[in-house]
Parts: sequence; structure tokens; C-alpha cells
Amino acid sequence: RLDAEKHVSKLIEAFNDVLILADVPVHLLLVGFGTEEDRLKNQAYELGIDKRITFTGRVTDEEIVELQKVGDVFCMPSPAELQCISALEAMASGKPVVAVDAGAVYELCQNKRNGFLCEKDNVAEITLALKTLVEDPKLRKQFGKESLAIAKTHDIAHTLKSFEKIYQEVM
Repeated sequence: RLDAEKHVSKLIEAFNDVLILADVPVHLLLVGFGTEEDRLKNQAYELGIDKRITFTGRVTDEEIVELQKVGDVFCMPSPAELQCISALEAMASGKPVVAVDAGAVYELCQNKRNGFLCEKDNVAEITLALKTLVEDPKLRKQFGKESLAIAKTHDIAHTLKSFEKIYQEVM
């Protein structure tokens, strides 16, 4: 958990850079709860961007579904969530994704198809990916459609059909 929060700190740094560089107003919504929440809030305060970030704390599954509808871009800065359900949920809500290129995340976030894959803790890459998406509504929409298409391939009905096909080929 502490490792994941270290990566959230990098996201806050990237968001600060986006605020400086982007030509559009932006707001960061950080969902979840952790032991380092006070430190992260302090980091935002020290950067002078605390009014541009909302920390939700712990939320219910139902609230997560609603929060997925709020944002324009989903960002997963931590490699600890290697095949994360939250990214898949965001994709099912039609969101482009910015994620760390680790584990099997590339199956969900396909670089330059439905989002951008960034090197772990590379604030400059995360900044550029976020800036690109917040400034380009057409690209966000295109990536969002691709996210939906990719998310559908992870639907249980699709997955069962794939397994059935594999079993039939093996038999």
C-alpha cells in the first residue's frame, strides 16, 4: 500500500506540471484511502494545488461506479495494480487510460490505442500523457471508444466463448 501511495505522489507531481502547462482547467480526483493520505494532502498543499485536488478517502463499490462517470481520463500510476479492475471499470465507462507499463496492464491500456503507457515513476511521461488527453477532446473521445471496445473483450460472455473455443480446439 505504501508503494502505491509513493506512485500517487508522482501523479500529484505530474498533475502540478499539467496545471502549469495545459491550456485548459483541470481537477484531480484521487479515489481511495491509505496510510499516507495526510502526507499526500500536505504535498498538494505545499505545491499550492490543494484546491485543485479532491481526496475522496474510502468509497463503496457503488460510489466507485458513479465516480467513474465523473472524470475525463483515468490514471493508474502504480505498477502494484497489475491487472486492475478499476482500469477496466473506467474503460467500461468510456475513459481513456494513462497507466504504468508493468505486468499485464498493456492488455487493458494499449499504448496510443485507448491511452498511454508510461514508465514507472516517470513524471514527465505521465505529465505529457495527461496534458495530451486533457487538451484534446477528440483524442479523448477516440481513445474512450477504444477503451469500451477493449473492455467488452473482458466481458464474462466473451470470455466464456473464448474458453469454449479453446476447449473445443484442445479436444
